[in-house]
Amino acid sequence: MQDHCSRSAAPGAEAGRCCARRSEENDEPAVVVSREARDAIRTELMIVLRGIGEIHTAADHGDYARARALRRRHGDVLRLLDDLGWSPEDPGERFAITMPTPGLVRVLRLLEAHTVEALDAHVRDGGDHARQSVRYVLALVAACGSIVTQLVGADEPDPEREG
Repeated sequence: MQDHCSRSAAPGAEAGRCCARRSEENDEPAVVVSREARDAIRTELMIVLRGIGEIHTAADHGDYARARALRRRHGDVLRLLDDLGWSPEDPGERFAITMPTPGLVRVLRLLEAHTVEALDAHVRDGGDHARQSVRYVLALVAACGSIVTQLVGADEPDPEREG
């Protein structure tokens, strides 16, 4: 399912209902994110994709286990981009994420680690770049939090935070 929520519904369907449909790949409800959340996530996904060439490097050096792990990681990133849209100018205002939950969780964890690492480097450098990075990270954290809340519910305890 590649429909974005703001696009017109199919003839005879109620407008805006694409977000309530279930994924064609699994029977999980679609997660819906705002334009702001989509843009923050998409930007970071594109940064992560800069490392896609590492798959070839690992395989070329005989590290096939690493090559497979990188392929899975980048496959999840590519799958999420399929849902969010590849173009930064996508006209949507709400975006349905329909990829299977395990892959989505892997991508969210990857984004968290990647963003924390980048923020740490920018804060050490200081200046305006650090302030911009903090604003960017706050937007990304809010976006990821929104997705997690939709996946597990706001009232369910987070086992990783309950020591």
